[in-house]
Amino acid sequence: MPDNDTALELIAAVGCPLATTSANISGLQAPGAFDALDPRLAARVGVVMADDRDGDKSGIASTVVDCTVDPPRIVRAGAVTEAHIRALA
Repeated sequence: MPDNDTALELIAAVGCPLATTSANISGLQAPGAFDALDPRLAARVGVVMADDRDGDKSGIASTVVDCTVDPPRIVRAGAVTEAHIRALA
């Protein structure tokens, strides 16, 4: 669940969870700032939005975990480390 007012407002407006990903083309590095967004990606989507109100500019990608396998496996390491995940078990 995002800790971002704009994202939470968008989820509330849509009325359901949003399946999203980092703003990068698969296999390429995620941008650390809005102005570093690859224009090829922006050309492939309907809307590109930046929200600087919350001051979140970490540039750290999200961690992606595949929970369809047993045991779950980390597909992409990111802000939440394997140690963080194991501490929850």
